[in-house]
Amino acid sequence: MRQDKEGRVIFLEALVQDQKLLLVNIYTSNKTSEQTYFFDKIKEELDNIDIDDDCRIIIGGDFNVILDPDLDGWGGKPKLKESVKQIENICLL
Repeated sequence: MRQDKEGRVIFLEALVQDQKLLLVNIYTSNKTSEQTYFFDKIKEELDNIDIDDDCRIIIGGDFNVILDPDLDGWGGKPKLKESVKQIENICLL
C-alpha cells in the first residue's frame, strides 16, 4: 500500500479470486486548478507504476466533479470542469 503525504490518494495492490487488482482511492480538492494538477499527477503515477499486464485498475473515491450532467447533476446549473479531461485520460489507460 502506498499513499501520498496529504492522504488524498491510496494505492493498494490486491489479489481477488486469482485476479490481480490495483485499487486506487482518491479524494481531490473541489478547486479546478488543484484538480487539474492532482489528476495529472495521478496519471503520471499510474503510467510509471510497475504492475503486471493482466492487473486490472479500479479507481474510486471522491472526484469532486460532475462527469455527466444528465446522470450526476441535479438542480442548479451543473457544469463540466476542465479537470474532467484529465479523468477521461486516466480512464483510457
